[in-house]
Amino acid sequence: TAVRVRFADKIERTGPAMGWGNIESPNPGGTYLASEDVITIAMRDPRFPDPFHAAFHESWHAVEDHFLTNREFDLLRREDARLRERIIAGGWSAESAAQMADYEVRAEAFQLYARARMLGQPTTGIHIGIRQAFERIWRFLQQVANAMNQFNLEAGKNELLKEKESELIMDNFELQTKLDAAIRSRT
Repeated sequence: TAVRVRFADKIERTGPAMGWGNIESPNPGGTYLASEDVITIAMRDPRFPDPFHAAFHESWHAVEDHFLTNREFDLLRREDARLRERIIAGGWSAESAAQMADYEVRAEAFQLYARARMLGQPTTGIHIGIRQAFERIWRFLQQVANAMNQFNLEAGKNELLKEKESELIMDNFELQTKLDAAIRSRT
């Protein structure tokens, strides 16, 4: 299964925020449509100045659909309470964390893990099995970033990719610069 990625200036919500309880967010920083296997990231929305947050979060949803083993998924479900504690420690209120669907909690927990890895910060305090699953996915995402970087270099740093109807376009070189920095800091 191929997961497509789209980049947009902003994402306009067309319905209720599923999985988020009463947490208000008129427009999301990213979306994952499981029925279409499409991730969309808002690149220029002032409410979401860091597209990496959405990229890590939305990538996790695709990971759950396609890449987790049953054993990893079962462990993540058993560790739900600890993952909620983790996202509270990461900045979510206890009330918000309690309202989130379990799949949003897992996506936020992975986002915190990936952010820490990207910044070279410790990733302690989570079950070793979860850390192993998160690390496996982190390494996969690094390989994707490396491939994107290599493609961009070969394309003369003009455009990463253009397809019909602006699918998978990356003309935002700020994102590429952050990807380059993240890759170099970990190699």
